[in-house]
Amino acid sequence: PLTELGLLGTIERGRYRRLPVAPDRVHPLILLFVLLQRRPGEPWPERQVGLTQVLREPMNVGRVFNLGTAGLLAVLDRLAMRYPRWAVRLTRTAGLDRLTLPEVEPLRALEEYYRQRSRGGQ
Repeated sequence: PLTELGLLGTIERGRYRRLPVAPDRVHPLILLFVLLQRRPGEPWPERQVGLTQVLREPMNVGRVFNLGTAGLLAVLDRLAMRYPRWAVRLTRTAGLDRLTLPEVEPLRALEEYYRQRSRGGQ
């Protein structure tokens, strides 16, 4: 099923590789939910998090969606344009790239996503 979804590609019989997800296929509210959730049942204790951590930590957006920096930033740009009150800010200082997360409950972002879908919006 993951191959059919475009998440895995076959290298050779019995061997697979993860395929990057096109940033335009990741809904910004779903990405925000994963960012805020961090791990199931454990929201971020702080509003700031390192970009490298977000990309490499298990159960976080880089690993969940197989996104690199450019893909992540593309989805975050869409988030800021469509949902400015929930924008995630990137701060680059002295080689320490940090994301500032909005003050919103993770489930609120998920509820908004499903509310829009029920009205036929994307």
